[in-house]
Amino acid sequence: MLRIILIALAIYCIIRLLNRYRTSLNPSEKSNANASSLNMVQCAHCGVHLPVNESFLIHGQYFCCTEHAQASRNRAE
Repeated sequence: MLRIILIALAIYCIIRLLNRYRTSLNPSEKSNANASSLNMVQCAHCGVHLPVNESFLIHGQYFCCTEHAQASRNRAE
């Protein structure tokens, strides 16, 4: 029984070490993900803040959804 527990513990430790080694090889992926999440914009219609990669850029203004872009366009006309 003790032998099985020691083998399982050794396998667990090896897997953890391999995962740490694998994540240490690609630190640039983490920094790129963090950098893109910091670029926030404000919806020109409702004022909500959202990441730039989730927004809609229409005529130089950012919107959180197409409905707000349409509503803003209708209000301007």
